[in-house]
Amino acid sequence: MAGALRTARGAQKYWVCTLVALAMPSCASLSESGRSDIRETEIPLVARPIAWLDNERFLMEEYTGETATRHNGAQVRVFHLISYNYKSRARIDYGRAGTQICYADGYISYGMEADDEDEHVIAVYGELGKEERKRVKRGELVFDTGSRGSCRPWSEGPPRPKWAKEDSAIWFLWPRLGVIDCQTRQVSPLTKHINARFHHDEEEVGIDLPFSCEEVSGYDRLRFHPYKGAYFALEFDYRHPWPENQDRRAFWLYPDGHVEMLTFPYSQAIRNTAIPVRDGIVAFSRPASRDDDYWVYYLTPNSTKRLYRGSASGITSPDGCKVVMLIDPDFKAKVRSRDVKTPVLLKVLDFCDGKK
Repeated sequence: MAGALRTARGAQKYWVCTLVALAMPSCASLSESGRSDIRETEIPLVARPIAWLDNERFLMEEYTGETATRHNGAQVRVFHLISYNYKSRARIDYGRAGTQICYADGYISYGMEADDEDEHVIAVYGELGKEERKRVKRGELVFDTGSRGSCRPWSEGPPRPKWAKEDSAIWFLWPRLGVIDCQTRQVSPLTKHINARFHHDEEEVGIDLPFSCEEVSGYDRLRFHPYKGAYFALEFDYRHPWPENQDRRAFWLYPDGHVEMLTFPYSQAIRNTAIPVRDGIVAFSRPASRDDDYWVYYLTPNSTKRLYRGSASGITSPDGCKVVMLIDPDFKAKVRSRDVKTPVLLKVLDFCDGKK
């Protein structure tokens, strides 16, 4: 592999797939029905999904309805960390959880307020179910969180590569793939024209990428998906929602450095965030104006299906077949104060339905 990387100096090594069938919602490819090929399981509780443990169980943060009293008299809501099997409905309660929960490869980390004072926090980290709880000063223990994070303490991470320039931002894809050199000191809209470079381990000679760090730095920035063995990112733009009539790209970054690039013609379905599944993507649309609703879409190379109305977010299972999604069906951007007629729902959508 090292030899392959060396021979790729200066070359842009990526695939381009133009999904021309993903037309704007006014076109014939948009369907508001035909969900028979998607199996839906409704979960009898409301909780925020965090990560899949396997293809049946996922972690979630559930509000208990309880409050705790801090030393200054403030009342705070109590959330518990739960693992849930959506098929058997078996659940494990890991107890009270904190904020910025991060889970990756069996390892979990988060911080909790110390109810008796403000100077310290409780850091929780380690193998799920066997975590260490440590009382530390604020800012003393920092974890590698985020979509491409390991969730482990930064102090355990790899050292900065010797070949890296001092003024270049470095992103570690730790521990799976390698390193992304942003080739710029600051990642911002002003540097979106500077393409990044992928390096494997300590290899100084990298592979040019078809995107800048800025273009994959949004909510859907690079996230690893086991079913592809690659990192996925939807193109980011600081403007919100996505600019009208501007195509949208998505990227798969593989261990050998090549990139599969998908180009989507502008559509209301993919103006904001999206997550991948085996045969397409699930997009969570946001309105461009106060007259539009929030929607969830399912997009494949041949069709665009409008699935649900509502404000939603979700995560993809390790096999790429399922999405666990929290959705508020009654939410409309044009309504600030509203009557909630439909409860917030937790759903699992199976896009393979047993077919591999």
